[in-house]
Parts: sequence; C-alpha cells; structure tokens
Amino acid sequence: MDVLRFSDSNEILELAALSDIGDRDEQQDSFGHSLKDSECLAVVCDGMGGHKGGSLASAIAVDCIVNMFADAYPCEESSEVVKDSFAIADSRIHELRDENGNPLFSGTTAVSIIIKNMTMYWISVGDSRAYLFRENQSAQLTKDHTYLTVLEEQFGAGLIDENKYNEEKKKGGKLINYLGIGDLSLIDYNSTPFSLHKGDRVLLVSDGVYKHADINEITSAVNSNEDLSACLNTLAETINHNAKAKSVSRDNITAVLLKVK
Repeated sequence: MDVLRFSDSNEILELAALSDIGDRDEQQDSFGHSLKDSECLAVVCDGMGGHKGGSLASAIAVDCIVNMFADAYPCEESSEVVKDSFAIADSRIHELRDENGNPLFSGTTAVSIIIKNMTMYWISVGDSRAYLFRENQSAQLTKDHTYLTVLEEQFGAGLIDENKYNEEKKKGGKLINYLGIGDLSLIDYNSTPFSLHKGDRVLLVSDGVYKHADINEITSAVNSNEDLSACLNTLAETINHNAKAKSVSRDNITAVLLKVK
C-alpha cells in the first residue's frame, strides 16, 4: 500500500493529511499547505489525464496555489490571491505539452481553504470537496462542478422532467469544470468570511473519499479521535472495508483534516 501521512500545527489549528494510491497504478492526487503564525492555507487536487498527465497537473496546481499564498503573506486579501492562483494554474496546465509538442489535455480539480482570525474562506474548482464538522453536525461547503449538479438545477427549475433527469443521471459524474480547461470562468468560493468556532474540524478530500464512504461514515471517522492522524486512519480503513465489501477497485484518496484550537 502506497500511503503518505503528514501532520503539522500552528498557534490556531492542527492539521493532518493522508494520501493513498488505492488500487490505481499512479497517484494523481496532490496536497499542500502553508502554515503561518495565525493563518493557514490547505489545498487538495485530483489530477486527470494520460500517463503522468494527471499527476503533473495536480502537482503544478498545488505548487502554484501554495507558493502564491506564501509569497503574498501577510496579505489582507489572501482569498483574492488564491483565486488568482487558480486562474494562473489553469493557464499553466492548459499549456502543457508532451515531448513532441502536442497538448497533454490534462487537468485537475482543486479545493482550498484559508483560515485566519477564526474565519474561513473556501475556493474550489471541480468535484473535490470541503466539509465542516461542528458538534457532530456536518455540512458540505463546496459545490460539485459536475453534470449531475447541472441536472439537479435543471430538474429543480422544471426545465427537464423526471424521466430525462434519470436518463441523464448516468453521466452525472462528468466534470464540467477543472483547472486546465483554459480561460477558467467558474470558481466556487464564499465572498463573506465564514466564522469558525473552537473545536471545528474542516476536511478537504478528493472524490475517491466520498465515492467509497457516505457522509455518516465520514463524520464518524472525523470525530473518532482527538488525534487527527488517527481519524484519517479510521477513514482510510472504512474506505478499504467498503471497497472490499463491494468488490470494487479503490480510487486514489487524499484527505486533509484541520482542527481549530
């Protein structure tokens, strides 16, 4: 099993990360963070593309997002810096070429959070997610940029009927937005800072996590231990158990868990 574990902390929070290649030949997820005295950025990216294309795309995105945040610190508008870094990463990935000069057509999702002064911003593109956990309650903060989200909006607005919705739902997992698409126009973010409480936990994940574990299982794992690394181990064990029980191949999984002190 190819598993990477990591932990860190500063004066306002603790952080732990786990990344598991699963049953894939290549790990296309990447994660990164930048912890300052009273501020933090964390990011998870899930790459896609041919051989080495996805892993390269996710690594480029993480490097761009983390470095631009760190270089700008301290900054009053750090969320704007990170949004700008998403656009720059999109351009860099879109321009990737192979040794023959042909486009790689690779891309990556990205979900990032910034925590400062007991407030949080989230920024995302694609279907990697950010969750908030408070007193055994959970909330998904980000919106999936998938065809399913479009279908649900169309069905809710009465633009398509139930038969059409169910027919098209089979293709619901298709991404409609990602870094590398070129001329990135859709970024999900909160414009008003979200207030955090002591003890809040925030989880960033690639889609391999929630495809193998439901929200109740994720919540249980996140709250299973005071030690964040132990929580992520429990989450990975749950995912492995579910995959074996259903005889399905495990996708790459990456999770970054943060706890406000």
